Amino acid sequence: MSRLLGGLFTIATFPGVIVSGVFQRYCENTYLPPLEELLDEQALEELPEAGVDSGTDSFDHADQSHPADEENLDETEANTTDEWTTGGQNDIAPPLTDTVPYEGLLAIAFVPFVLSTVLAIAIFLVSEGIVSEGTLEVALWWLGLSVAVHAFPNETATALLWDGSKTASTPLRYLGLPLAGLTKLVLLGRFLWLDALYGLILLVAVRELLVIV
Repeated sequence: MSRLLGGLFTIATFPGVIVSGVFQRYCENTYLPPLEELLDEQALEELPEAGVDSGTDSFDHADQSHPADEENLDETEANTTDEWTTGGQNDIAPPLTDTVPYEGLLAIAFVPFVLSTVLAIAIFLVSEGIVSEGTLEVALWWLGLSVAVHAFPNETATALLWDGSKTASTPLRYLGLPLAGLTKLVLLGRFLWLDALYGLILLVAVRELLVIV
């Protein structure tokens, strides 16, 4: 039953999945090094045999299905990247935490979150401040909530930041570590619909702000 509810939730909020994916892909392309920069010539020749993509797609950027349908998700799958980034079964490339600057790991995890949150707030502002009450306003509520509930980093991005924060020497780790820990709690609490609650809080906050103004 929980899997069904989670699947329906993801389908109902599909615009947020798309938006999160676009923002995530932008950060991946910006901060992840191409695989060719990480491997020597011999390792590159092994790529076709290993079945590894030589692009920069490190993890499923749209992995934002609601955890109500993820109770039995394999922990290893949820907290690792593809083989080339983790040095997995093929062991042909180093982990991302060893190859990407910590600032990049932080950006990959939280720039999409910030952008999605800003976009959701902008949609709520339009729905409350410009559009008159009616079907269009409700549609904008749905659109803004869809974006907001999928704003949080997925399991893989969170795990990368968590692992990187434990070994990084930059002072930014004192920002990244608690953020990664907070996101872990949100992901664990998805069965309580904490991500949906986040979207509702944004909507209520915008409405109250406009009343005050």
